[in-house]
Amino acid sequence: MNIETLYETYSRDVFRFALYLSGNWQDAEDITSETFVRAWVAEDSIRMATIKGYLFAIARNLFLKDVCGPNLVIQNWTSPSRIDVRIIPRDGKAGRV
Repeated sequence: MNIETLYETYSRDVFRFALYLSGNWQDAEDITSETFVRAWVAEDSIRMATIKGYLFAIARNLFLKDVCGPNLVIQNWTSPSRIDVRIIPRDGKAGRV
């Protein structure tokens, strides 16, 4: 699947997911476009059976890294399947992701 078809097929879903995560239209647009850029330049081949999950994982990681930035705190790392992620806003009250 070429990048144009990939974008046409999944961009709305990725945007809605990014908007859900960020709560901000502009951030969701940025996350969506960067998600497809990263998928396009990825060195590894993309398994088509898991493409939507792959794109959502990129979007989630971009949100956590770029949008949350220095406010991201990872606690209770016990295994890759069990990570307690918290975003500490400027007011100091923690929320879970």
